Amino acid sequence: MAGTLDTQDPGAIQGHSIAPDLFSREDGPAPPAVEVRPMFIYAFHPRRWMVLAGKLVPGLRQVALVPGVERVWMDEERRIHFADTRAKLEENGWKLIPHHLAPDGVSYVQVLQTKPVDSNQILETHLTVWETAYPGLPDTESDLDGYTAWLEGLVEAGTIPPCPAYVAGRMLERTRQLLTVAEARVAKGATGLSHRVEVLRVHVKVLEAAVKAKGKGKPLAKGRAKAPALD
Repeated sequence: MAGTLDTQDPGAIQGHSIAPDLFSREDGPAPPAVEVRPMFIYAFHPRRWMVLAGKLVPGLRQVALVPGVERVWMDEERRIHFADTRAKLEENGWKLIPHHLAPDGVSYVQVLQTKPVDSNQILETHLTVWETAYPGLPDTESDLDGYTAWLEGLVEAGTIPPCPAYVAGRMLERTRQLLTVAEARVAKGATGLSHRVEVLRVHVKVLEAAVKAKGKGKPLAKGRAKAPALD
């Protein structure tokens, strides 16, 4: 039978509790753990639109500006040169959105330090100004309402032309097809699609309103009839 220690025994040696005096450096909160993203510039294409936060807005593309890739290079003053990339984009119908058209008049890109989960180094990453990063976390939170309002502002200011009627019409047709398929699967007992069905229904309403509004307006560009002079 195991014995027990009688701490009241006069012969026992009594200790006292102690916490170590540790040296720690207070540098503020830990950096976020988001992935490293390169500097970028937004680009718009007339056929790229999307429904976001209940609005039909341009679906911008982030064009990465990485020195050494796609003939992008940086000079001694850290100015990025990408003339070849710009020319290729414009040749394919893309329009670049200058950084100064951001809400603050400076840039829609923010740079911050991060320590990615697969790295022991503190590195730089580039996020949009509508994204918020948190200490030690790899994910970001996006201000969709703010981003949507900015996109609408670009259209209202004439920086981006309104969505063409035929583009909205094709989007509506495709979304209706997706909604029909999703509703049919739900009717057959499929689970996990209720939210998708609701989202698609909202998108259909937004696109229907856009198509209806486009039908009342005039074409943005219209030519005149012309027949060639034939011999």
